Amino acid sequence: MLNWLKKHYIPLMIGIAIIDSIATQLYLELFLGGFRVSLSVILLPIFLYYNPKVNPIVQAFYIMTIGLVMRSLFGLSLYGSLLDAFMMEYPTFIFDLSYGTIYYYFYTKSENANLSRWFTVILLNDFASNVLELLFRTKINSLGVFGDIPILLVIACVRAVSAITIVLIFKYYTSLLKRDEHDLRYKHLVMLTANLNSETYLMKRNMRHIESVMNEAYSLYETTQSRNNDISNQALEIAKEVHEIKKNYIQVIDGLESVTGNAQEFEVMKLKDLYNILEHHGKLTAEHYKNVVLSVRCKSNFYVREHYLVMTILRNLLNNAMEAVSENSFGIVELDEFIHDEYCVMIVKDNGSGIRERNLDHIFEPGFSTKFNAITGDISRGVGLTLVWDIVTDKFKGTIEVESKVGLGTSFVIKIPRNQIEVNSHEIFYR
Repeated sequence: MLNWLKKHYIPLMIGIAIIDSIATQLYLELFLGGFRVSLSVILLPIFLYYNPKVNPIVQAFYIMTIGLVMRSLFGLSLYGSLLDAFMMEYPTFIFDLSYGTIYYYFYTKSENANLSRWFTVILLNDFASNVLELLFRTKINSLGVFGDIPILLVIACVRAVSAITIVLIFKYYTSLLKRDEHDLRYKHLVMLTANLNSETYLMKRNMRHIESVMNEAYSLYETTQSRNNDISNQALEIAKEVHEIKKNYIQVIDGLESVTGNAQEFEVMKLKDLYNILEHHGKLTAEHYKNVVLSVRCKSNFYVREHYLVMTILRNLLNNAMEAVSENSFGIVELDEFIHDEYCVMIVKDNGSGIRERNLDHIFEPGFSTKFNAITGDISRGVGLTLVWDIVTDKFKGTIEVESKVGLGTSFVIKIPRNQIEVNSHEIFYR
């Protein structure tokens, strides 16, 4: 039974009828007793617009029934008796029935049910239904009714304009929410893709080591082939196994690149957009620490080549800086960018605990890390800064400098030639 009611929108139509009946109590009484110009005729078309599966004629019968009962009860104190209140209110069924019928045939059943048609229909519907109700109340024998028609037309215009204004405000607000939601999803997707891309880049980098091991094993096989069959056979097996590992690596890389679209080299992003995404990511991270303030300044706004790699560089440094200041009573992380002598300069600075001098020469080495979890016993992979160094120096032909003082903080200064990181308009046009 409950499913049947929901399927036919009975609870919804009853709810609309009750709200409509309450809204009729906000009214102006014109011309003669009982004829009212109320707020309900602004709300009703809005309800019907946002609930297109509701049949307006059926809805009109619910409003007629529930509305008549409620308006009679509300009018009891005004008219003295329930019967007098009923007799004064019952002609409103003409308006309700007329409004539902006109709306159904001229808008609901229309193949061109757009917003401009909706506005036209509710304006003319309001006017026509009011005229019919007024004629019914005067028994169609009062010529003075026709003198009130201009006023009814003005009232219909005011209510129709009010209704469409509310709908347009809702649409604008909804579009803002959707845009914000889309922006959040886009920022999350870019960061996720950057993470996958950095892992892919790291795996490609490791492929060189795999190939080196495979070549050395095969070289050992050739060297020992004539002297020691056992060693040469073992070396050959190692070369074969490493070759299989290489094939598996290639399959994983292909899979990751298919997920990320395998099109980063053809994608561009403006630098300020990239920094906005980093700022969003940094502020989300800062919320976990609660005592960290992030400052982001980006003075340039050119299109960035292989922006996922730039994102990887800055994200790694930003995450390290956040962790470095997390134990401070008041941590500050600064992310700056500017152009100097045909170089794009990016600085990540923090006021954290700093790096010991004996460690400064090793922080970019693979596997080096001072991050240790005392609870789990896990130690960091130590690949973040190695990846940063490799991308900056090898991919972008740039430099990276580190300044750090224990107890005062650390500053990473990255300098990348503009022609290595910037995409000119000619390249964008022909992509």
